[in-house]
Amino acid sequence: MGKHLFGDSFHIGSKELGVKAMVAWALGRKKAAKELGVDLKKGLLVVGLGSRKNNIMELIRLFTIEPDYQPRFEKVTCAFISNAFSVNGPAAILPYITDSVKQKKDFCFIELGEELKSRHYSTSCYVMEQIIHTRCEQYLREGILTHVTSSLTSPQIEARYGFAMRDYLRNSFNRIVIRDEEDDGS
Repeated sequence: MGKHLFGDSFHIGSKELGVKAMVAWALGRKKAAKELGVDLKKGLLVVGLGSRKNNIMELIRLFTIEPDYQPRFEKVTCAFISNAFSVNGPAAILPYITDSVKQKKDFCFIELGEELKSRHYSTSCYVMEQIIHTRCEQYLREGILTHVTSSLTSPQIEARYGFAMRDYLRNSFNRIVIRDEEDDGS
C-alpha cells in the first residue's frame, strides 16, 4: 500500500522498531506493544526528519478504519490551524478542542513546530500549544486521543513551547522515532 500511495522508492526496513511500535499500537497487539514500550491507551508522538513519518502515519490512519469505514483519526497540519487562527481567531481552533469532545474525534496534528506564532488582532500565541494542552486534559478526562508528528527533538519542543508542553507530550503520548530513508538500520 505504501508504494502505491507514495511511490516505488517508499519502503520500510525490517529493523525499524518505530514502525513496528506504530503497527502494534494500530492493531492493538498488547504483547508486542508492551515489548516495544507502547501504551495502547496513549496517542502517538512520531518524531524524525523528513516527510516519511507523515507517510507512515497516513498508512496507520488508513490501516485503522472503523466499522463505519471512517478513519480512526483525522490529519491536519499545524501550519493550517495556525493560519486559520490568524484569519478567523479563536473560532478556528474550536473544531480541535470543543467539537472533538462532543464527537469523540481523534486528530493527528502534522509537523508540530513548523507553524509560526499566530496573531489575530492583539492576540498572539502558539496555537498548537493551546490545542495540545486542552487535548491532553481531554485525554485524561475523556480518553480522546491525539497524535502528533514533528521534526523537533524534545529539547527543541521545550525551548519553543516550554516545559509544560514537553511534560504533556511525555505523559500523554508514546514517543516513536522514525529514521529517514537513508538510515533504515540495515
